[in-house]
Amino acid sequence: KLEEKNKYYEDNGIIVRYTENPFAILVVTSIMKRAHQMPFSKDIAFVDITSSCDLQCHSITFMLAPCGVGAVPLGIFITKEQSTIDYKTAFTLLKQSVPNGFYNQGFPKQFVIDDTEAVKQALNQFGLNLKFIYADFTYYNLYGDVATNLHNAEETYMTAIGQISSEYSCINNTVIPLKYEKWIKYVDNYWKRKELWCLAIWDVSIHGHQTNKFSEVNDCIFKDIVLSRNIAYNAVALVDFICSSLEEYYLRRLRTFVNGRNDTARHMFEDQLKRAINIKKEFIKQLSENMYSMQSDTENNFYEVDVKNGFCTCPKGKLGAFCKHQAAIYHYYQINMPNLLAINTESRYRYDFEKLEEKKKYYEDNGIIVRYTENPFAILVVTPIMKRAHQLPFSKDIAFVDSTSSCDVQCHSITFMLAPCGVGAVPLGIFITKGQSTIDYKTAFTLLKQSVPNGFNNQGFPKQFVIDDTEAEKQALQSIWPESKIYLCRFHILQSVWSWLWDTNHNIFKDDRKILFKLFHNILVATNLHNAEETYMTAIGQISTEYSCINNTVIPLKYEKWIKYVDNYWKRKELWCLAFRDASIHGHQTNNFSEVNVRIFKDIVLSRNKAYNAVALVDFICTSLEEYYLRRLRTFVNGRNDTARHMFEDQLKGAINIKKEFIKQLSENMYSVQSETENNFYEVDVKNGFCTCPKGKLGAFCKHQAAIYHYYQINMPNLPAINTESRYLLAKLAFGENVCNKSFYRPLVSETNIINNNSELKEGTNLQNQNNDEPHSLMSQTLIDSCNNDHENNSAHDYTQQIQNLLTTNLNKYNSTVSTSVLSKCLDRLKKVKSVAMWESFLSTAGSKISLRHRSRATIHVQPTTLARRRSGVTRGSKRLPVGRPKNNDPIKKKRRRNLAENVGKNIPNAKSHGI
Repeated sequence: KLEEKNKYYEDNGIIVRYTENPFAILVVTSIMKRAHQMPFSKDIAFVDITSSCDLQCHSITFMLAPCGVGAVPLGIFITKEQSTIDYKTAFTLLKQSVPNGFYNQGFPKQFVIDDTEAVKQALNQFGLNLKFIYADFTYYNLYGDVATNLHNAEETYMTAIGQISSEYSCINNTVIPLKYEKWIKYVDNYWKRKELWCLAIWDVSIHGHQTNKFSEVNDCIFKDIVLSRNIAYNAVALVDFICSSLEEYYLRRLRTFVNGRNDTARHMFEDQLKRAINIKKEFIKQLSENMYSMQSDTENNFYEVDVKNGFCTCPKGKLGAFCKHQAAIYHYYQINMPNLLAINTESRYRYDFEKLEEKKKYYEDNGIIVRYTENPFAILVVTPIMKRAHQLPFSKDIAFVDSTSSCDVQCHSITFMLAPCGVGAVPLGIFITKGQSTIDYKTAFTLLKQSVPNGFNNQGFPKQFVIDDTEAEKQALQSIWPESKIYLCRFHILQSVWSWLWDTNHNIFKDDRKILFKLFHNILVATNLHNAEETYMTAIGQISTEYSCINNTVIPLKYEKWIKYVDNYWKRKELWCLAFRDASIHGHQTNNFSEVNVRIFKDIVLSRNKAYNAVALVDFICTSLEEYYLRRLRTFVNGRNDTARHMFEDQLKGAINIKKEFIKQLSENMYSVQSETENNFYEVDVKNGFCTCPKGKLGAFCKHQAAIYHYYQINMPNLPAINTESRYLLAKLAFGENVCNKSFYRPLVSETNIINNNSELKEGTNLQNQNNDEPHSLMSQTLIDSCNNDHENNSAHDYTQQIQNLLTTNLNKYNSTVSTSVLSKCLDRLKKVKSVAMWESFLSTAGSKISLRHRSRATIHVQPTTLARRRSGVTRGSKRLPVGRPKNNDPIKKKRRRNLAENVGKNIPNAKSHGI
C-alpha cells in the first residue's frame, strides 16, 4: 500500500520511508520539512512515544521542535515495538532522508526525553548531549529553590542524603534522610548521572524548556483531534492520518496564530511585563551594542542581558527563558531577541505585510495610498476621498485626531485624522498601529507626511490639532508637525474635572462639587487672558466672590488637593483655555467629530464585529468606509439632507430682531451690526468669517453673520453649506474629476427664496439684492403662491367661523355642568399665547385626548374568567388585544444620560461610555 501511494506522497512533498526488518516507517510532511529550518531546531528537540493508536498496537514516536505556537513535529516514526533497535532504525531513516535537518546542522544540540533507556541509547548514535525529564524526582533543594550552579547542586545533594544537616531536613534533632537507607541509594543513583537532569549543568541553549510537556500535548492532539479517540485500522491508515488530518491541524493552528486569532504569546509577554512594572527606563544602562545592565526591582544588585543571544544573568534567564528583564528592554527599546515570544513584527506580522504587498497593485490602480513599516508596526491608508479632503479650505486650519482599538482580534490601535466640512468631518488619513505609544504615533504620522507632502491644502501642516488629553499623541504631533498648535477637547477636559471631583480619594463634599466645577468652567470659557487669570485666582481661592464664598468660607481653600489640581492644569492653560484660541479654530472646541467617526466605523463599517487582522481592516477602510462617505456626500450635495439649512435657520431665528437698518457697511469686507440686547455694536469681517461677539471670536457662524448673509447674500468661510458653491465643493470631494457641472447642483427654486420661505425674517427684504437666476420661473411661482394664499385665506376664514360657532354652541350646552377650575385653566392657557407658533400649538393640542373614532356598534364579549387570567397591562374589556410590542405601563428605569451639563446640574457622576 505504501508503494502504491508513493507517487501521491512525492507529488505532495511528503517524505515516507520505511524498512521491513525491523519494521519502521518515517513520515515527514511539508510543514515538518519547513520546521527543520526554524532557528530553535538546531538547539533543542523533544522526543516522546505513544501507542494503542491502531489495531496492531504500533508504537508512534514524535520528534518536535519549539516555536511561537508551542511545538511542531520534525518527523513522526511508526515502529513495531519500543526497543533500542526499533528506535535506531527509525532515527536512521530521518538522518538519511533529511541530511540537512535541524537548521542545516544535521543534529540538535540536545534532546529532551522521558527517562527511557531505549530512546536514550538509540539517540546516542548521533553523538548528542541528552537531557531528560521525569515526573517522580524533583531537582529542587530542600528550601524549594533550584540549584543554579554545580557547587550549589553538590551542597543540596549532600543535604538530600543527610550528610549536611539543615533547618529544613532536621526535625526534633532527627535528620530525615538518614532514616531511609533506600532513599539515600535512590538519590545516589540519580546523582551518578546528574548531567542528564540537574539544571545547574544546563545552559542557555535549552531556551527555558525544562519539561517534555510539548510532546505530551502533541500526544493528546493526535489521539483526540486527529483520531477522535478511535483506533486506526493499520499502520498505513496512521500514515494517511498524519499526512492529512495532522497536517491540516497544524496548518490551521499556524494560520490562526499568524492571523492574530491567538493571543497566547502576547498574554505571556504581558505577564512578564507586569512583573517588570517597577523597572523604569532609567534603571537600564547600555554597556555595549548587545549588552545591557539593569538594576533589580527587588534586590540591590544588577543583571546583565545579552540581547543577541537571549541571555540574562538572572536565574530564569540563565536557562535561556524569556524573563522580565528582557521584557523591559524590549518594551523600552524594541530590540528583537532570539527567545522573544512571538509578538514582534517579524514573527507576527509577516503574513500581513505579504498580503499588503500582493494587493499593492490593486491599491495603486484604485488611487489608494497604503504605506507601512515593519518595526515599529504602522500602516497608513489614504483613499481617494481622503486625498481630495486635503484640498478642503479648512484642512489647512484645523484637524481632529483620535484613536480607538478593539476593532480586530490583534487589538491594533486605529487612529483617525479628520478635517471639518459641510457634512461634518471627513478623514485625511487613517493609521493602524501596534499600540498607542509615542513611537507608534510618530511612525504613523511620518508615513502621512511622506506620502502626502502637499497635504492640508498645500500647506503641509494644519495650524492646529484638536485632540483628547493624550500625552503620546501630543508629543508625536509636535514632533512631526512642530508648526502646528495643539488644543485639547473642551468636553473631555470638563469631563475629567467632574470625574476628579467625584473621586472619593479627593474628599470633596457633594455640595461643593458644583461650585468648584463652575469655577473651573469659568477659566475655560474666559474670553481674554486677563479674565482667565482672574477666574483662575478665584478658582484657587486667592480672590473671593459671591459664588465661591458661602457663610464666610471660601470653598476652594477647604481643599488643598483641588488647588494643586487646578494649578497643574493652569501650567498648560494654552492647551485648553479658550482665551488662547482664535477664529482659525472655526468654532470647533470639542473632538466630537472624531468620536462620531469612531462610532461610524464600529457600527456601520464593522457592524460591531471584530475584523480578522490588520489586512482586513485596510480592506474595510478602502471599501466599506469609502462607500459610506461617498453615499453621505452624494446625499448631501443632491439636496437630500437639510442639516446645514436647519443650522442656518437656527441662527437666523436668533437674529429675528436684527433689521437691515441695524447693519452698516464700514468697508468692502467689514460690517457693523447693532446688538439686540445691549447698546453696543459688533464688527463682522465677511472675508475671514470673524465677528467680535463671543461666539464669532472663535470662528463660529453667529447670528450677526447670518443676518448679513440674509440681507446681502455675501458668502463667508463659516457659512453652512446651503448654497450652490458649497454643494459643488463637496461634490468635487465625493466624485473628483467625475463631478457634474456646477449648474447641476443649483436648486430648482432660487436659494434666496428657499431661505426666505423657511425663516422668520421676511421684513425688509430687498428683492433687488436677491440672486435670481431664473426670473420667469420665479414670476410663475409667485403667481401660483398668490393664488394658493388667497385660497388658504378663504379656507382659514371658514374654519375660524366654524370653530367660533362650535365653541358658542358647546358653551351654551355644557356650561352649567363644567367646573370653574376647568374654565380657569383654559383661560390661563389662552392668556399665555404670545405668538403665532404658540397659537398654532394651542389649536393643535386642544381636545387631543378625545377619540376621533366613535364605536356605537355592539362588541363581542368574552367569558368573565378570561379577564381574571389576563396579565397586567392587557385590557380588562372586550377590545381587541394589542399586537406587536407591548405597551410599557410601568415606567422603565432609565440609565443615567451621558450628558455632562445635565449631570453637573443634578450633581451626579457623569455616565461612562464603554462601547466606543
